[in-house]
Amino acid sequence: MFTLHITNTGPLACTRDVSHQFRSLVVVAAGTTAPVWSSGDCYSLVTHEVPLLQPGQVVSYSVDWAGRTSAKGCPGSRTVVPPGQYALIGQLGSLTSGPTPFAMTPK
Repeated sequence: MFTLHITNTGPLACTRDVSHQFRSLVVVAAGTTAPVWSSGDCYSLVTHEVPLLQPGQVVSYSVDWAGRTSAKGCPGSRTVVPPGQYALIGQLGSLTSGPTPFAMTPK
């Protein structure tokens, strides 16, 4: 399970559109920018979520990842991601987090 945390880092309360169609979690192979998997590829739900965030307030969204690849439009062919080094990147609209490294290990 991966979780995207969105935080109001400013000094004032603000509204931010955090609707599903604007947020995603993306897995890339370490050292690359090409997506291996994205939470937005196979999920077409459109939501309307525009909360008032107080300074320092965090809203979080979790998603289960089955360890398989994905692609835009969710084509039927999804393969198991092989063991190796990967990074998770959070996105909200045009904002992108830095990569968080993790490893996939053989079972």
